[in-house]
Amino acid sequence: MPSSFFAQQSQEAQTLKGRIVAQVSQEDMKIIDVGDVSGHSVMLLRAKGLAFLENGEVAEVTATEIIDDINGNATYWGYEILTFEDGSTVANKFEGNSTTSRDGKFVDFEGTFTYTQGTGRFAGIEGSGTHEGRNYASSGAGFYVNFEGTFTLSSN
Repeated sequence: MPSSFFAQQSQEAQTLKGRIVAQVSQEDMKIIDVGDVSGHSVMLLRAKGLAFLENGEVAEVTATEIIDDINGNATYWGYEILTFEDGSTVANKFEGNSTTSRDGKFVDFEGTFTYTQGTGRFAGIEGSGTHEGRNYASSGAGFYVNFEGTFTLSSN
């Protein structure tokens, strides 16, 4: 779909929906043992990947995240930036909860996000959405996130 799909500067609600596929390199992850109870750690990481939107567009994704984990059950929060081929960007703040599978092969997560800023055709973006996904932590294969957000573009 052409980039004019999102170009309407109106208060009419629009949807941004798709799937992100990303990975975290070892050099982009820091894990610190908290030391209060067994199995409690805090992680700071940067993930990079691609967002495949329902309308056919692809955007580069960078996310910075903090994970507070106790024995495989975690809360997380962070910031994400999608950069589209035309240079437009969408930034959001996200948070959620995750649970590691009993065999430790994957982590399922779900949460919410709020759009915090947009540039180019997303200037003035306001709105929020939900996400859910799976991290294949034990294999190092990365993770996916399905997301859907509703937004408006303010005329300011």
